[in-house]
Amino acid sequence: MSEPLLQLTRVTKRFGGLVAVNNVDFTLMSGRIESIIGPNGAGKTTLFNIITGIYKPDEGQVRFNGHSIGGRRPDQITALGMCRTFQNIRLFPNMSVMENILVGAHTQLRASNALGAVLRTKQFREAEEQARAEARRLLRYVDLPPGTGDLIARNLPYGQQRKVEIARALAAKPRLILLDEPTAGMNPSETEEAMRLFRRLRDDVGVTVLLIEHDMKVVMGISERITVIDYGQKIAEGGPAEVRKNQRVIEAYLGRQAQLHDERAAAVGGEA
Repeated sequence: MSEPLLQLTRVTKRFGGLVAVNNVDFTLMSGRIESIIGPNGAGKTTLFNIITGIYKPDEGQVRFNGHSIGGRRPDQITALGMCRTFQNIRLFPNMSVMENILVGAHTQLRASNALGAVLRTKQFREAEEQARAEARRLLRYVDLPPGTGDLIARNLPYGQQRKVEIARALAAKPRLILLDEPTAGMNPSETEEAMRLFRRLRDDVGVTVLLIEHDMKVVMGISERITVIDYGQKIAEGGPAEVRKNQRVIEAYLGRQAQLHDERAAAVGGEA
């Protein structure tokens, strides 16, 4: 059996007297789309911050792509092949879209040393042009209109800014991309488009996708497996149908309305 791409073993994170993540085990294999869900404040983003090196776990181990990464810096983890987006958009608002994507490509620029940049060496110019060509390709890949690369990032509509964030992450050529609330604030059409993009990332590019998401239509419609966190603890995991019917999940997060929706759908012969 192949080694997991990402594995958390008994991971715990405390902030003073608050245990934000409590003894969590988690395994993610390559080539999958999975989601982490739970109520607000359950510890989901803290878990992402531990995985991506923003926080160091107080206990436990995090392994990615064969490497122990607990305590490594975010840039070191990115260089190993992991990128993320954030719940609140973190583009450089006064920079162009192209410049934002080039920031994501810096780990791939072999000639990106300071001296090469100052002297504008041939090697540096060639690497820079390759990076720009790749950025243009990524803009097309995430379905942004021609000419978007020249626009100032803050002037783009919200949904397009989300796409730029994903393009910037892809510029680092990750094996794993972590998306924190990627469809938050999107209208239904933008959400459907985002779901298609996530599937393409897996199917066309071979990128493994891990989401934190509150939109249950997205979670249930795209995830191969779902992990549920509540009060920092993992309370359930499994496929969408299994998690949807889990009583602990219903009580903690999905609520009685989700159960009633399933019962009504079953009564009329539909699929919720």
